[in-house]
Amino acid sequence: MVGSTIFFNFGVIYAKDGQLQKAIDHYREAIHRDPSLAEPWFNLALVYTRLGDRQNTRLCLLEFLMRWDGELDNPYLLEARRRLAILNRP
Repeated sequence: MVGSTIFFNFGVIYAKDGQLQKAIDHYREAIHRDPSLAEPWFNLALVYTRLGDRQNTRLCLLEFLMRWDGELDNPYLLEARRRLAILNRP
């Protein structure tokens, strides 16, 4: 069985190539295969940002923050908090 890492990596490739729906599909499959992962949620937020979808961006950032179990000074964690703060401004 193919693991979540493969789907995550394909999501990265598709996102870089501008194939955003394929990126979304692959990130979601990575999450489906390993619900504890935080990183696909962060990358999904980046894709939804590119699509101008503020609601899904916000939801994905919140999911990322809930699942993050790494270092508290990690640049991805800090960036997620920064982006969420911007989205929460009136």
